[in-house]
Amino acid sequence: MWKCPECERLFKTKNQSHSRIKMELDDLFLEKPLNIRQMYEKLHSECSKFCKLTTDITRCCIYFVDVDRFLVIKPQKNGLILEFVFNRKYDVFPVIKIYDLGKGRYAHRMKLDAADDINEQVMSWVTEAFLLLKES
Repeated sequence: MWKCPECERLFKTKNQSHSRIKMELDDLFLEKPLNIRQMYEKLHSECSKFCKLTTDITRCCIYFVDVDRFLVIKPQKNGLILEFVFNRKYDVFPVIKIYDLGKGRYAHRMKLDAADDINEQVMSWVTEAFLLLKES
């Protein structure tokens, strides 16, 4: 892992190109309803149960990181967008888009509208994405 001396974010590749703008978690929840932050907190709590969780915060999203980034969270005014990678396609609700990354990897995007949407199924997908990343 390489740590940028300017922004102190961690990356797999030395001198990886990235935005060096430092953001605080609270900045991403400004002008958003309280329930959006509550959804994030629930997701953070659930992920903390199965890994040594840290966060990497950029202008538009939060990365959940253990050894590497395994989940992207994008706070919106009406929900959370989650993005993660699998080695197969799960084309079912609440997945709204799938991107073929090549080499048998597929990025999945889902939108969650309420804390109750962070359920056993969603957490099983997040856990699977985490474990897949640990294997590679």
